[in-house]
Amino acid sequence: MKHIKTQRYLLNFLGPTCQALRKCLARDDGLPQLLRGYTQRFVEAFAALPPEVKAQARKAFELFCRDMSHPSLSIERVEGYPGVWSGRISQKYRWTFHFQEDPKTGERVCVHRVIGVHEKVYRNP
Repeated sequence: MKHIKTQRYLLNFLGPTCQALRKCLARDDGLPQLLRGYTQRFVEAFAALPPEVKAQARKAFELFCRDMSHPSLSIERVEGYPGVWSGRISQKYRWTFHFQEDPKTGERVCVHRVIGVHEKVYRNP
């Protein structure tokens, strides 16, 4: 039941986010052209990932965009950090994100915070 509530809550925020994520998937590094969607910490952590994990991450982002309620993503709230969510890339790797309103357009955007090994990501999401 908790998973279904989480899905419904997040689906309210995903409309414009998916368009930006689709654009980023065409690039080789998998990062978006709109930097507003990623923190510098995320960009640096993504660059340091092994190539096979980058490929898994791109697939996870694509799936997140198409169907963020897909069970393989395991989207969940991060305890102790209100408004921060995490998604699964693989058994070992996760990424965190939050939603915020773009002050210029007023649209709700997804901001990716950090990506990396599960334990490290959860220490400082």
